[in-house]
Amino acid sequence: TDEMTDIIFRHWGTLDKFEGDAIMSFWGAPHEQDDHMVRACNAALEMGHRMDELRAQWRAEGRPDINVGLGLNTGLVVVGNMGSRKRFNYTVLGDPVNLASRLEGVNKTYATRIIVSQFTYEQASDALGILDRRLGRAFSVPVEELSARNSSPPAERARGIALYLAGELKLAPAAVLAKRYGGDDLEELEKATAEVEQWIQRDKKVRLFVEEARRSLRSFCFRPLDWIRVKGKQEPVGIYELLAHAGADGAYAELAELFETGLEAYRGQQWEAARQIFESILKKHPDDGPARLFAERCRQFQAEPPPAEWDGIFVMKTK
Repeated sequence: TDEMTDIIFRHWGTLDKFEGDAIMSFWGAPHEQDDHMVRACNAALEMGHRMDELRAQWRAEGRPDINVGLGLNTGLVVVGNMGSRKRFNYTVLGDPVNLASRLEGVNKTYATRIIVSQFTYEQASDALGILDRRLGRAFSVPVEELSARNSSPPAERARGIALYLAGELKLAPAAVLAKRYGGDDLEELEKATAEVEQWIQRDKKVRLFVEEARRSLRSFCFRPLDWIRVKGKQEPVGIYELLAHAGADGAYAELAELFETGLEAYRGQQWEAARQIFESILKKHPDDGPARLFAERCRQFQAEPPPAEWDGIFVMKTK
């Protein structure tokens, strides 16, 4: 518990409560964070890495093996001190909180570790947008000026920092960055790198901004898992598995791309083609839970096709 709590704090998370063997935490309050979804994903990945280290240590010591599942969701919630006059707790309430709790349990079905909702995925995947908003607030410039040529000096400085950080952190290909931030060619990226490195040495504000962005702003490798209806809800939600930081291991990107191809065949009711794709994944990744699950679903649907109104949504029977 101490290990996981320390990781939450390191990524600016707020510890809500301990519930049996579970930890509930949230981001974005009481300190407002425009990158709360990125910090939550970073924390989840670090918790997974640390858990793997602890499991190896415990196995070597002959202790029982345990694992964790994490569920992340993003949405508008009520936050504050709640309870009675005699006892209250600073906490969050709302449907997004309930969905996050459900997603934690969904890991058992898919044999995964970190499942995020489509809402977290959509926002955490927009690393450049997060960087733009953070720069706009820090340097008091409209976000749209970051891509404008011949803009104000503060906007020009922020644009240079955007090019520098996005290139260093590999948030997008260099050609995409040059086009997004008003550059005519890749020389803009090299020029920005030289200028910002000088600013870092001379300007404390720029140095602190860059240091914090290096620590917290990352892009991620996700793979789509399914569309599900959680228990007690009729509205379906898309779920994704958070695999790693982008670029951390090329195998993850290859796995995600192949799995998505299989998922498209599955949703198109091409059971044999989908089954072959999922089984090809299992040859390279024999412990991949989602591929094993979908290969079995394909076999079941081949033997007994779904009804004509089948929409590909999986209904969860348990919490």
